[in-house]
Amino acid sequence: MKYLKPELYEKVCYSENSEYYDKWNEMYQTSLTELEKISSRLPKLFLKEFNKYHFHDNTMLSLSIQRVNYHYVLKMELLDSHDKKIIHNLVFTDVRNFKSNMDLGVSWEDWIYCEILPVDEKRTSLEVEFPDDTVYFEFSRMHYKKTKLSDAKE
Repeated sequence: MKYLKPELYEKVCYSENSEYYDKWNEMYQTSLTELEKISSRLPKLFLKEFNKYHFHDNTMLSLSIQRVNYHYVLKMELLDSHDKKIIHNLVFTDVRNFKSNMDLGVSWEDWIYCEILPVDEKRTSLEVEFPDDTVYFEFSRMHYKKTKLSDAKE
């Protein structure tokens, strides 16, 4: 994480010192400012949903990565923490530099916070903090679909 350091997050969670909380808010705003600069790279519907709660406490139902025509595609399914009938489907193409110790497949991890930052003129990075692990990767494009469970195929 460039701005939202896990050590600072831990201090915010387990300390009553408002200085940590103020610093966290400052860093969070900085990360959102960086996201704003690259918002044109991301789907509008994703940004609309992301800006509500930043996917905080959403549950990652699955994470998979596969090779497709010399490129890697990463897929995430997230259960919305505010409406348990909503699934957020995120697909990232041309994935590089994937780093995580998390088992791929079914995950059931709660999304704590993340940073979406520019890597260069064309590539973007996503780093997500989970309770027991961090997932980091870089991508060229992102696709997003919001699904209601009643509409989902069984």
